[in-house]
Amino acid sequence: MKDTNKARENLKKALSSVPADNAFSSVRYHINQALSMLEHVKKKQTKAASSQPTPAQAWNDMLKDGVQNPNHHVTKRTLDVINGMIEASKKRLDELKKKRQSAGSDSLGEELETLYD
Repeated sequence: MKDTNKARENLKKALSSVPADNAFSSVRYHINQALSMLEHVKKKQTKAASSQPTPAQAWNDMLKDGVQNPNHHVTKRTLDVINGMIEASKKRLDELKKKRQSAGSDSLGEELETLYD
């Protein structure tokens, strides 16, 4: 903000120092354009500064609202899929244990070989 104020003062000084001659009309026009652009930038800076909370305010708001994971539903769905895969693997291992107990230890090696290939 301080930079925009100083720049605005300098542009106003420059505008007042330009002679009122018709030959300098484009110079005055461009200085006025720079002043209006500077005002636009200042408004944007003011709006951005007022809309963004400080880190301390953001932290307090999170604590007040309760910290939540915005991707909770995605994480839960992923965990459900992984849990399903674990259950399927457990069932397959139980089947292999039963086959091992009934057929002997040699068939277990072959079963594990086909399982992981």
